[in-house]
Amino acid sequence: WVKNCVAIGLSSGFIEPLESTGIQIVQGEVDLLTRILQGRNDYNAADRAVFNSSVTSLMDNIRDFLICHYVLTNREDSPYWHDVKYNTVIPESLTQKLVMARANMPAMANEHMYDTGTLAGFSFSEGWYNILTGMGYLPFDYEQARQGNTGVFDQRITGNMNTANNYFSQLQGQRNRIPEMPSHYP
Repeated sequence: WVKNCVAIGLSSGFIEPLESTGIQIVQGEVDLLTRILQGRNDYNAADRAVFNSSVTSLMDNIRDFLICHYVLTNREDSPYWHDVKYNTVIPESLTQKLVMARANMPAMANEHMYDTGTLAGFSFSEGWYNILTGMGYLPFDYEQARQGNTGVFDQRITGNMNTANNYFSQLQGQRNRIPEMPSHYP
């Protein structure tokens, strides 16, 4: 928001399309602007500061989430994947989230620690849980948790691990059927 012009959607910022956030960002920014103005025809520097700070925070959270996909990858099968895994600059905000994830299993109860300053309730809490567990970035020994010996972690984690095992079994079955599928290539 500069003077009397407010950038909304892609005009306010763009983050590569790994995460489909465009429509949600537009809706969130419009909602935030509407709440700031509250039916008024005037605005002030504080209104602009709140809007700009919220949008910046949202973009930073999306950036962190996307970078997390790259820096935690196990892929090193091409120069591209090797480069993004080892040479991507990790922002301090993502470093803090990764340190916290090692100490505390990301869960819905912890979503406020992962996303601050979000717009209109926009949150990556489930996404964070999925990407961190999917990349094996867990704060405890998986086998120990699977057996129910979760130590300081409660039974919800064991339930989550059982659910993850079920999903993994389904995915493994799908993966086993891939060779039977017709090719998309000529």
